[in-house]
Amino acid sequence: MDNNMHITINKILQLDSLPSGSGLEVSGDSMYIISDNAPAYYKMDLRTMEYAVYPIKGFTSDGYVIPKKTKHDLEGSVIGKINGQEYLLAFGSGSSPRRETLLMIDIHHKKADRKIPLARLYSALRTKYELSDEALNVEGAAVCKERLYLFLRKKNMVISMKWADFEQYISDPVEGNIPPSASEYLMLPKHSGVSAGFSGATEIVYKGEEAIMFCASLEHTPNHIDDGPVFGSYMGIMHPDKKGKMEIVALEIIRNEKGKILKEKIESIAVISSETTNYNTLIISDNDNGVSKLFEVAITVK
Repeated sequence: MDNNMHITINKILQLDSLPSGSGLEVSGDSMYIISDNAPAYYKMDLRTMEYAVYPIKGFTSDGYVIPKKTKHDLEGSVIGKINGQEYLLAFGSGSSPRRETLLMIDIHHKKADRKIPLARLYSALRTKYELSDEALNVEGAAVCKERLYLFLRKKNMVISMKWADFEQYISDPVEGNIPPSASEYLMLPKHSGVSAGFSGATEIVYKGEEAIMFCASLEHTPNHIDDGPVFGSYMGIMHPDKKGKMEIVALEIIRNEKGKILKEKIESIAVISSETTNYNTLIISDNDNGVSKLFEVAITVK
């Protein structure tokens, strides 16, 4: 593993009216922000850092957030093409029946947003990999070398399938073929007695090859659903080896300007620009207190 990963926080923006940021995706000069418990998603202008709110049809709440028992828990997100058109896809975690939904957002506003049931797919994955109902807890998603990767919080499991197979499935989620999939477990470190767990991911180019940048949080919880004290977060890079298995090639814990561990639960990453192994990114944290923080972060791997 490459130990020369340097992380520098350049700016912090507190998003007081945006709760529980869980997913980031960039398209042009805009960034989309997904929340795991808001009845809306958000579109931010990357030049001004101002954002607009887009209500999600069918997700209503009398308050600022949807209660934990009924929230949609959208966690992982990707931008991909479905029938030749670009969409933002936000995955429900799958940790309860209400959380087995894919939100399909037309970022070009040619069609209405859609909600697609993922119950059959998630049920098949639980059966194939012998996961309990709660253990299929998707926290991140990314596309790499024409495969969709889903990052699970439990034991840092990664499930992947061909994007083409997934595209066909969501065109007919009731009777369509379940995509063939593969899985693997990746080793992440412990810190302060807590094991790091995947919390987000995005596709990047690393040394000329398609790869994935990920975040993993140190959260002390009694199970894989409830929240708990946060002790920090890692950033890392992985890419497929010659046999197609993911290999972690860089990993570092995030520290503040004083060199102390940043005790934030980082939920997602978006790469704004990159050159060779230098990445300008935005990362978002959710500490379960009703607000989110957005960090402008420079990452260099030498």
